[in-house]
Amino acid sequence: MSTAALILAAITIWGLMSFIMVVFASMLSSRISRQEEMRSLASEWRRQHAIGVSALNASVEHKMADSI
Repeated sequence: MSTAALILAAITIWGLMSFIMVVFASMLSSRISRQEEMRSLASEWRRQHAIGVSALNASVEHKMADSI
């Protein structure tokens, strides 16, 4: 093999590896973003659930106080 062919092969391999790393990083970033979004949604759901439970407890206490 000539020197030019070796250099061309090295550049091709380097380019393919760079492309694979960019694709992998993009997939990883997308996955992290989805996980953060899911955490945010879960946190919001827990907050809304806590508000709902508090409102339900207040309503039950109010009804019990009215019935006494």
